[in-house]
Amino acid sequence: MGNTPGKIEDKNENTKHQEEKETRTSAQEIEREFEKLAELSNKVEELEKEIYNTHRGLLMSKNLLKQNKISQNNIDNIRSNIRKMENTISKVEEELKNERQCLNQVYRKVGSQKKNSILDSNHFNKMPAYHSSFNNLTNDVQLICGVPLLPLKTRTRGPAPYADPSMEFDAVDEAIQLFKPNCFFKNFEIKGGGDRLMIYGILYISECLNTLKQNMTAAEAQKQLYSLAVSNFLVPGDSSFPLRTMYTAAQNRQEHETLRQYLLQFRQEISARIVPLIYMEDTSSPSKWWLSFQKRYFMGKAL
Repeated sequence: MGNTPGKIEDKNENTKHQEEKETRTSAQEIEREFEKLAELSNKVEELEKEIYNTHRGLLMSKNLLKQNKISQNNIDNIRSNIRKMENTISKVEEELKNERQCLNQVYRKVGSQKKNSILDSNHFNKMPAYHSSFNNLTNDVQLICGVPLLPLKTRTRGPAPYADPSMEFDAVDEAIQLFKPNCFFKNFEIKGGGDRLMIYGILYISECLNTLKQNMTAAEAQKQLYSLAVSNFLVPGDSSFPLRTMYTAAQNRQEHETLRQYLLQFRQEISARIVPLIYMEDTSSPSKWWLSFQKRYFMGKAL
């Protein structure tokens, strides 16, 4: 016997309820995955800040050691702590990678129509983003191509505003600090001019790392990265510049040249500051932990 209209309606209704239940379940699974990712990413960020501050402390301690103001045992203890934190960060980053793979598996379980409805609920907005702390300061500085000419702690001549001696953290420090955690992001929402400068700094650091070789000494690296910094380079706003849609074009040739000179200072300062960090443990070869980021590109882009 054929199905009666009432039974067909009941069957359709049951199917509809089942689909709605599956959709809610899938959404809940994705919600949990995003919460895990947010927690892991925040942990990585905290560890990155901790190890960066420890690196700076080690440099200060080395200077004190030269002045016989600190014992060798304290230096050895700091180095030991750095190695422990590097190992911890590597484990967290691997765990973060696994969580993202789990998230992709959840997406594949959801039909395209259901997936789109879930994505429209702004779940992606819950992913943590590492934005510039200078976004709110760009109203007080000159903007060219959307890039703020922020003060830099540098002795290199150029258009960068004079940095107050009491300034402990500038845009160069920020780019170095946020390089590793931001390398895991394929998408990034710009929230201010500080983000644009940070993006350029992160892309340049990637270029620096890809210039280094495993058997290159710190002295050789310093020379190579200086040459890289002063070599001919594209400026945001140029037609061939990566992510050019995130930047505006220069109003005239003078603005274009001013931005080039500022970024020249920015590049030179990054090159100078990053070498001591990469060669913290051994000046005869770069840190393998740093070199492991040679194949990671922020937003999948390179200069």
